[in-house]
Amino acid sequence: MLDKIYLETKAKFLSYARNNFSSITIEEAEDLYQDTIIDFYTNIQRWLLSEIHSSISAYIIQIGKIKLIKLSTEKKKCHFTN
Repeated sequence: MLDKIYLETKAKFLSYARNNFSSITIEEAEDLYQDTIIDFYTNIQRWLLSEIHSSISAYIIQIGKIKLIKLSTEKKKCHFTN
């Protein structure tokens, strides 16, 4: 089941990242997606996710969005300090 979710959501996530975070490379977005799926799975294993009020893909993209914002902010800070 996780494989199916992974494959179905990946294109949506990468498209979202590409359209909203131009400073992030495709490789970085793919790495963040991997981390996002791990977090999603961990949340299930730890019973932190027992009920979703949106679609699974929306939930996963929201986790990833936080990671994208964090990376984008870090990259901007590095750019300004150099």
